[in-house]
Amino acid sequence: EPIAAAFTYERRISNETLVLVADLGGGTSDFTLMRLNPARANELDRSKDMIAKGGIYIGGDNFDSALMWEKGTHHFGRNLTYLDFETTVKVPLRFYKSICSWEEMNFFNSRKMRNALQKFYFLTGNHPRFKNLITLIEENLGYSIFQAIEQTKIQLSNKETAIFEFEQKDIQIKEPITIEAFSNEIVVKDIKKIEEYLLEFLKQENIQPADIQTVFMTGGTSLVKPVQGIIERHFGREKMKSGDNFNSVANGLAYSSTVFFQ
Repeated sequence: EPIAAAFTYERRISNETLVLVADLGGGTSDFTLMRLNPARANELDRSKDMIAKGGIYIGGDNFDSALMWEKGTHHFGRNLTYLDFETTVKVPLRFYKSICSWEEMNFFNSRKMRNALQKFYFLTGNHPRFKNLITLIEENLGYSIFQAIEQTKIQLSNKETAIFEFEQKDIQIKEPITIEAFSNEIVVKDIKKIEEYLLEFLKQENIQPADIQTVFMTGGTSLVKPVQGIIERHFGREKMKSGDNFNSVANGLAYSSTVFFQ
């Protein structure tokens, strides 16, 4: 996919360029180091232009999960306690880890887990925040709440403050989030992992950031400010280029097909 995106960018340059392609999506952050030259755009074999490629399984979905954990789970009872033989015990964190990814919410599908939810609802004194968790599961609202989280993340791509807002059934969430908190508290661990991977990726190829002439960024997560901060810190804003963040890969594949099937 990063190679396809690179072929899209190749249509925009006039001379050979050493390019780092950063394809930043929902599930992965993929990097490809290659030489682009519009004079070779129609060649069938571009393998000599490919210097290195790699990636890490961290992307926008991880940011969504982190945002849900930090700003959402409190509204569903995280850190609520109950008495167990005169000992104060917290409600199991496993419940809240499972709602931080809507795909994992099938954890609650069994009758055993539904009964467990009712048990802890009783133990927490029928707490309204724990009732929110039951509503979230029983009304199948996982996908909807992650759509709201995605919208919050999009707002933070071009604003200093956004509101994580979700109101369905009896659940009401209205959490202001600053870009500073998002960058330095909520997603900081994932951003650090991406940054460390990228620097090690270049080190293995004996490439210094100064050697890179252009960083072509594509994919929806390339719009996230902390991600852009990684590129700006190490390569400089002047080297950052982007195109159609959601269609560069598809366009590149289309360009390639005209070469293979001409």
